[in-house]
Amino acid sequence: MTTAAAAPRRRTRPTPGAVLLAVTIAVLLCVMSVPLRSYLSQRAQLGRMQVQSHVLQQQNAELRNRVAQLHDPAYLQRLARECLGMVKPGEIRFSVTGGSSASGTDAANGVTGPPDC
Repeated sequence: MTTAAAAPRRRTRPTPGAVLLAVTIAVLLCVMSVPLRSYLSQRAQLGRMQVQSHVLQQQNAELRNRVAQLHDPAYLQRLARECLGMVKPGEIRFSVTGGSSASGTDAANGVTGPPDC
């Protein structure tokens, strides 16, 4: 045992193959960082675009409903009466002016004008 303890410790040196492998891995990591960053950026952008697409589809559905509503003659007649003050022949239109209490009462009762005016 004294011979093993007295023997100087040998330092291990990496083989040329191990050095080449380490250099190759380092180069590959550097080269792959740019495409990986680009991939993650595009993935985030895709997520934002999917959310935007969903919002636009909802708006499109609302606008299609609005178009269908505007093709309804009864709705158009109501709009003409309420927003433009039009009346049928033989009818007389009355307007109440002044008095803020009337509009406050209507708003308190939940009665409001059409949102389209």
